[in-house]
Amino acid sequence: MIQGLVCCLAILAGGGASVPAHPGPPVFVELHLGEGELSAVLNGEQRILSQWFGMEGSLGAPLSEDERSAVLLEARRVLSPMMALEVDGKRLLGRVQSVASIGPHEGAYGAEPSLVFQLDYAVLEPPQEVALEWSVFPEDTLGGEPRLPVHLLGERSFDYVVLTADEPRWTWHRDLSGGLTLPPVAPLLVTTHPVQRSATLLILGLAGGLAAAGYARNRKRSLGMALGGILLAGAWANKGPGALVLPNEDQSLVIQEALMRRVYAAFDSTTEEGIYRLLASSVEPELLDSLYQGIHGSLVQADEGGGARGRVESLEFVEAQVYSRVSLSGRPAFQVEGIWIVGGRVIHFGHEHGRRVRYGGRMTIVGTDSAQDGPSWRLAGLDVHFQERMEEE
Repeated sequence: MIQGLVCCLAILAGGGASVPAHPGPPVFVELHLGEGELSAVLNGEQRILSQWFGMEGSLGAPLSEDERSAVLLEARRVLSPMMALEVDGKRLLGRVQSVASIGPHEGAYGAEPSLVFQLDYAVLEPPQEVALEWSVFPEDTLGGEPRLPVHLLGERSFDYVVLTADEPRWTWHRDLSGGLTLPPVAPLLVTTHPVQRSATLLILGLAGGLAAAGYARNRKRSLGMALGGILLAGAWANKGPGALVLPNEDQSLVIQEALMRRVYAAFDSTTEEGIYRLLASSVEPELLDSLYQGIHGSLVQADEGGGARGRVESLEFVEAQVYSRVSLSGRPAFQVEGIWIVGGRVIHFGHEHGRRVRYGGRMTIVGTDSAQDGPSWRLAGLDVHFQERMEEE
């Protein structure tokens, strides 16, 4: 999965009577998860659903009352078992509550005349696990492997999967973990050195030892006291924890790239809590909210048809140069000017679209040393100077 990501995710809208730019699979499913509520929406082209229901001819938009009654009768017979869910280990049949008809180039899907059904499932509390298994995969008008896109939408959750005949089952698990494992990216480089005391301490220690030796009764004892003074001064001079120092230019670029990859990888989580936990491992606390809102806002950028979601699949750094090495609140810090390209997938009403967006900006990185995490580098600022949509390859 992917994938944060600051993709420009506006969807191209079809218009007029022309063939839409993104037809997508003819049927897709959305699962909506709320507090004590579970429902589903099935959106499918009439030409496919009419075959499932054993009906002939096309339907109007909107449906007449006779058409609505006939369609609901067949949908309850066919869709209820077809869209059965396994919820917390128990099989639940969907109850078909409503149907709507949309004409070509209308509504969220709009590639062909379509029917939209809503189904409800009897749950008393938020499910911890939801599974869907599918058996009928209609051919796509563009060819390719038959597939069924499935979206799961919750108040603070999102997931997406494409079911096929080879992989017909998908299971969603509520995030119950207290923490998440960081994604496997390049380790953050931390350079430390002992806290240096003044060289005078060593000299004073030596002088003190020799002075004491002058009052000693024998030579052997005076030599021991001198050595003791030197060792004591040396231990004092090197006492204390390690401290971060500024990395060289090559190390700075490695740290910068590792941090940016962690930031984008955080949005691979399907819950808001999971994203925040992953970001917190690489980002200064005061930057968390603004960074989350900026990246998340571009992910769910909407068009006329509704919201979109995105997954990052690649992150490429085109240029990177250390801009300045500074002290930030008494801590070592540096800035990197860079240009990077984010590649990903846009997921929107059963469609998938490739996206590549080019960014330029400045990253501020600061050294920190916490009792919990130890010494590390964190992102303290991300100023984007420009972003531009690249042509799809």
